[in-house]
Amino acid sequence: MQSIQLYIEGQRVDMFKDESVNITQSIKNVKDVAKIFTEFTKTFTLPASKTNNKIFKHYYNFDIIGGFDARTKKDATLELNYLPFKKGKIKLEGVDLQNRKPKSYRITFFGNTVTLKDVLGDDQLSSLTLTKYNVLYAPDDIERNLQRSPLTNSTGTVDSISGSSITDSSGFGAVSVGDLITNTTTNETTYITSFPISSAIVLNEQIFTSVGQGYQINNHILTPLITHTQRLSFNSSTSDEAADDGNLKYFSGGGSHDHGVKWNQLKYAIRVNEIIRAIEAEEQYGLTFSSDFFKNTSKKEFDNLYLWLHRKSGTVENLGGTTATTTLISGFTNSNDGIFRMINNNTFRTYVDSSDPNLARIRVRFITTDVDSYDIRLERDGNTVYTKTGHVGSISIDGHDDSDFIGDTGDYKVYVTSTSAITFIDVRWTAIYEQVGDNLRVDYVTGAFTTEAQFIFNIALQTPEIKIIDFLTGLFKMFNLVAFVEDGGTIYIDTLDNFYANKKSISTAYDISEFVDVKSSQVNLALPFKEIELKYKDTKTFLANKFTQLANRDWASTTYKAGENELSGSEYKIEVPFSHFQYERLNDVNGGSQQDIQWGYSVNESQEAYKGAPLLFYPIRQNTGGISFVNSVDSNGVADDHKQLTNIALPSNSVTLSSASDTSNINFNNETNEWSLDTTFTNTLFQEYHSNYITNVFDTKNRLTKVKAYLPLKILLNFTLADRFDINGKRYKINSIDTNLATGESNIELLNEL
Repeated sequence: MQSIQLYIEGQRVDMFKDESVNITQSIKNVKDVAKIFTEFTKTFTLPASKTNNKIFKHYYNFDIIGGFDARTKKDATLELNYLPFKKGKIKLEGVDLQNRKPKSYRITFFGNTVTLKDVLGDDQLSSLTLTKYNVLYAPDDIERNLQRSPLTNSTGTVDSISGSSITDSSGFGAVSVGDLITNTTTNETTYITSFPISSAIVLNEQIFTSVGQGYQINNHILTPLITHTQRLSFNSSTSDEAADDGNLKYFSGGGSHDHGVKWNQLKYAIRVNEIIRAIEAEEQYGLTFSSDFFKNTSKKEFDNLYLWLHRKSGTVENLGGTTATTTLISGFTNSNDGIFRMINNNTFRTYVDSSDPNLARIRVRFITTDVDSYDIRLERDGNTVYTKTGHVGSISIDGHDDSDFIGDTGDYKVYVTSTSAITFIDVRWTAIYEQVGDNLRVDYVTGAFTTEAQFIFNIALQTPEIKIIDFLTGLFKMFNLVAFVEDGGTIYIDTLDNFYANKKSISTAYDISEFVDVKSSQVNLALPFKEIELKYKDTKTFLANKFTQLANRDWASTTYKAGENELSGSEYKIEVPFSHFQYERLNDVNGGSQQDIQWGYSVNESQEAYKGAPLLFYPIRQNTGGISFVNSVDSNGVADDHKQLTNIALPSNSVTLSSASDTSNINFNNETNEWSLDTTFTNTLFQEYHSNYITNVFDTKNRLTKVKAYLPLKILLNFTLADRFDINGKRYKINSIDTNLATGESNIELLNEL
């Protein structure tokens, strides 16, 4: 017999001398292949002794203020013969009374992996702190992020600083204009505007103040070519051109050439590993994940995975607070007219003031037919001299007779604040200086001008609606991951195959032949199912749904039957809680030539905006040969300007666009690749992460062997569920093991190793 010691939050509890404590251990069970298991005991009892009453704070007495909270599990440790056995949690199930007095406490012990669900609870992804990644939702920012590569990753320290330019003598690595750079000392972030040489880069703003500060260049946030509503195409025929359509072929000039993907049809995406790091960073969770799979930058099939920030169907809503955007009126032409000047595209200067009797007019006029309200702020030399709020329509603001503002000498700028884009026919400064025989009149005009409807894109609040625990569970199912808490508190996470290969306590196996009770054993069918289906929860977007209708199965799903159609048992489904798109590589409508452009379309079968489940994908920066990007739309949402962009972040289900470099993809089935139009991307989720285990379970030679054994402490205290047991020369994997800790009697389910 072995003695059992139990500690709850560091306090040793009293135990019944003859109490039977049975612990069940399993990491993966053929009876439920989608779940991750942990150690647990059958409910056992503890005496209501003086010590235990103190630990459980007389739980039976509900009048006690600040008593024991049985709603939460408590840290606990099990020992055998005073040697460490298992760390985990206990749950108080209840108290048994006899003659109105406490007799015993009923508790259950759980392994530490159960803390994930307990700690995360029902918290949503939107509760995570992702503030440092917040970005402006505006044409320039969408454009810049549309051209980013997920592969950019460079760190170092700054050697010298000159304004917004920094150097690192060891070089910045492979970076591009628009890449995100973070001062790791201050956590300030900006982006790269140019890189004159490999050891020097120029930033959009100065965020480095002293030599030796660290930097990190990466693109954890980018914009994939996925539209929320707009249908994209490619047509090189000039005779078929139509303004405002989704034709990505770029033609210079305006009018009918103003077409392409509209900036406000696109949304940002975040690297999944940054969500993992954000979970770790939340102090209330106290979680640390191993870098065996999560956070492992060498595993491109996971590190390059992004989550599309698609909170709702259709257009992006401002979820971050105020919707008001302030725009500096610009677009004036530089002009020097002596006492009146336009010194740059946004600043009017006067050298005379309203006290001069010859000054006949100094006025700024807004001309618009827009029905939305806006606020106006006029500044002179940085000081506010006039404001008006909630104005609708055109307005003139005069300063020559001090009617609206005092027109003193100085530099004037005008700002408009609005909650929507306001289109002005023009904004103009007019000044008149009258002298006998020599009048001077100037009109500085912007021409048509639209204020920007932009806001801070709050990354956390724009994440899809999903619980953190459900998001993690989905990743576990996708990649067939296992988890358990290591002695140091780190949660080990890796694939099942790697767990079996790397987490054995000994290099060979434990020979338990002499400990097996030969009087009784069973050899049973290992296969409880006739087939296993692996699929995504949501394949209802337009192209994926069309595939389902034609193929009579869900896009990217697979059903494994081991080539047999007459197997007995039930059907088993592994479904991950994500959306899965089928993307489209465009051909030229004019002649049919294949283009280097692939895009996603987030609409339903009726081509209406579609929300769906959270979308995971791989962004790949590709030279497209040039696409037409609509960087400005009018108040009716119609394209009124466009430009050509070349290197674009394309969405993909494969980690690369060439199977010669990598065949990994996030389809369960080996589908025809949208880019290559072949089936050479063979490293599917099923093939890479599920096939070894599932094909072994379905193998005709596989058996589920049940034995009873009396395992000694040298095995009980040291074996892991990755270990193998040898019995009479045959080797087995552990499916599950149920052990009476007092006697060492273990009922073991084993799968023969093929």
